[in-house]
Amino acid sequence: MSKPVLRGSTWYLKRRVPKRYASVEPRSVIWVSLKTDSYSVALQKSAGVWLSYIEGWEALLAGRDGNAAEKFRAAQQLATLRGFQFLSIDQVEQAPLEDVLRRVEATRGADGDPDEVVAAALLGAVEEPKLRLSGLVDHVEQLSAYDNRFKNSEQMRLWRYLHRSDW
Repeated sequence: MSKPVLRGSTWYLKRRVPKRYASVEPRSVIWVSLKTDSYSVALQKSAGVWLSYIEGWEALLAGRDGNAAEKFRAAQQLATLRGFQFLSIDQVEQAPLEDVLRRVEATRGADGDPDEVVAAALLGAVEEPKLRLSGLVDHVEQLSAYDNRFKNSEQMRLWRYLHRSDW
């Protein structure tokens, strides 16, 4: 972890952007104000700030390269990281004009140009994926785990007996 850098009376985080994120971050070095004049507070803030950058870059990569479920999760995460709740395109259309304009302004990347992955996330252009046959078993197991969370060991033994696959 790099140490904060003092500029004037304010501490900044200065870190090189890892090569993995070069396709989604045009800058090679990140300079971010930690908005404090205290070195100890700057040290505490720097780890969280860097982690939020990493999460954002990972979400951008998933939004570009992932499958439908990964793209949807990435869109939700990107909207949250930008300070918005993820809304479907129908909900964005019904939102007040000021809110829509704030979302449009937030789609700008570090270079000032709109980022299409961020725009899709903030403007609701990413559709929620449908349940596919290949994911059905995992989905049923998640539902079963939720339904079985309060059962005791005797009830679980009986449940496993009734739901065994060799019938």
